Amino acid sequence: MSRNITPDEGHELLDRGRALHELSYTRKVKEIELDGMKIDLVLSKQKVICEVKSGRGSISAGRMQLLYYLYRLHEVGVDMVGEVRVPKVKETFQVKLGLPEERELLATLSLVKSITDLDKPPATVWVKSCHRCAYNGLCWGVPG
Repeated sequence: MSRNITPDEGHELLDRGRALHELSYTRKVKEIELDGMKIDLVLSKQKVICEVKSGRGSISAGRMQLLYYLYRLHEVGVDMVGEVRVPKVKETFQVKLGLPEERELLATLSLVKSITDLDKPPATVWVKSCHRCAYNGLCWGVPG
């Protein structure tokens, strides 16, 4: 993303995620785009922002995504809490931005910056989620 490279937009899992997003929480205000952020669901009365994920394997990533959104909102004076929602299994995980979470987020952002500042990407390392990733073809030269 730092190089304006987008994932395979026709990737099956991205299509599933879009469908899940459209079919879930149909009565709620959905998808608000702010600079560098696309918040899936906003419950303004409760001061909650939500990230909708398709499975439990995405909870950690969703948590970090929400911490980033909460941090950015806090910077402009909007304090909220977050929820990672997994409608498929009807689970919700609370996310709050406290001092330990802010430190974790800033350390992660620093690591990401050190990688994006490189002239060339680091060597690829296969991890369990690579086979499902919409960037698979970019990293491994094969369709995802």
